[in-house]
Amino acid sequence: MKRMQVHISSDPVMIVDRGVLKKSKLVYVLVVPKGIKYTNGRSKIVYVGMTKRGVSRVASSAAYRSHVLNEHGIRRFEVYTASCSAKPGSKGWWTYLEQALLARFREKVLSVAQAQQTGPKAPLYKGSGRTVQFEGGR
Repeated sequence: MKRMQVHISSDPVMIVDRGVLKKSKLVYVLVVPKGIKYTNGRSKIVYVGMTKRGVSRVASSAAYRSHVLNEHGIRRFEVYTASCSAKPGSKGWWTYLEQALLARFREKVLSVAQAQQTGPKAPLYKGSGRTVQFEGGR
């Protein structure tokens, strides 16, 4: 009988930060290390999503979009969460934040994110007149 050899990867496949477990409503962004060519430039963002079910949905979404790794030169992607300061009791902030991120992305590169399932001719989010100011290095 042949013996089975077990190989353990030296790099972690997934790391979950405990801070994300505190929230069930999340907006998340899948990012690759090297920018992907879009209509009007390059971007590291391949997907923007939201969930009301917490980190388990983020993990399943990342697994579902693993086809991105089949693209030339892409060997890994990372998942970041995005949040905003909403007024207490405000509903739907996560939906607004996701739509604002998608609109800003399309405004910048004139295209839909690579793993996004929204069609390229889908209308941009009109919003409610609120403005979004982005902070951070991504």
